[in-house]
Amino acid sequence: MNLKKYFVRALHRLQKGPGYTYKELLVWYCDNTNTHGPKRIIKEGPKKKLIWFFLTLLFASLVFWQWGILINTYLSYNVTSSLSIGFKTMKFPAVTVCNANPFKYSEVKHLLKELDRLIEAALERILQPAPRNSSENASPPLDLRLWHQIPLVLIDEHDKDNPVILDIFESNQTAGAGPASGSGSDNCTYRNFTSAAQAVTEWYILQSTSILSKVPLQERIRMGYQAEDMILACLYGAEPCNYKAEVNSGHQSARLYPLPVIRCRGQAHAASTEELPLP
Repeated sequence: MNLKKYFVRALHRLQKGPGYTYKELLVWYCDNTNTHGPKRIIKEGPKKKLIWFFLTLLFASLVFWQWGILINTYLSYNVTSSLSIGFKTMKFPAVTVCNANPFKYSEVKHLLKELDRLIEAALERILQPAPRNSSENASPPLDLRLWHQIPLVLIDEHDKDNPVILDIFESNQTAGAGPASGSGSDNCTYRNFTSAAQAVTEWYILQSTSILSKVPLQERIRMGYQAEDMILACLYGAEPCNYKAEVNSGHQSARLYPLPVIRCRGQAHAASTEELPLP
């Protein structure tokens, strides 16, 4: 409430005026100021009033002149802004997309058909040994040429001094069984595996690599994944880009695509039939 009354009184005073004339206010200022000139202008005689009026006006002009110079100097002061932009040359980016799955299984399936049947039969013999004259005799006969090149065998080491080697596809295991030190065994090199799955995987990789290595290079390239199959978009600085010519990694079957890209979205064939475990 006190603040409201103060503003109301201030408003009324502005509306009614100060209550004194401007002449009375000027005389009051000259009589109470600490400046020498104005006080003597109103109290001295006519001659001194004129002299003090001239001196007061002169020094007041000098003061305002100096203020003007100071303000003008401040406004005209030269400001130097130092702006340095650092930059360095940037090599054009290259992103190499390597496809670890070099071949489409649908393209090489006909080449690996017999190998797949052979490995399936080997797994059945290892995991679920079946007696002779079972239903497996009704299936088409297996091509054992690949098997005879590098066979998978079971080594019975119950007797450390006389281990027994059992061929998985031997029609009569007892007839095919024999000590490892028997005739001709000195020419064989055996590699042991801790699990049947590891042995079968390594054997499949070795055999499939041998089969596909006989295919001409251009045909192997056609069987592999092309860049268009994996790269959906390629942008660098909002500008479109694409892949360059593919780079063959020597004897390896992997496909390398050096791409001048910042962002690259790839689409892989997720179907299990399109996956081939080649090195």
